[in-house]
Amino acid sequence: RASMDVVFGSDLVYVSNVVEPLFQTVATLLHGSPNGIFVMAYCARRTHCEEKQVTLADIFSVAVGFGFSHECVVEEPKEDIYVHIFQWKQSE
Repeated sequence: RASMDVVFGSDLVYVSNVVEPLFQTVATLLHGSPNGIFVMAYCARRTHCEEKQVTLADIFSVAVGFGFSHECVVEEPKEDIYVHIFQWKQSE
């Protein structure tokens, strides 16, 4: 089975119940790639639904739970835009 080396994503999380499936999917795509990374752009979105807004802390918590480390590579606080690289630490 082929694996991906890089997965890109932007505007992926608006509600909290999609964060865990997102990282499960990314882990599946990166499986078998020793240096695989997930590059994700994030901008806080205001939703009209009743679920609370997803924060970077929510995303990081789920990412760490799936074995990812993360690093911010772009930070534009005035625009509330961030780009993070997530490195998946595969279990031996």
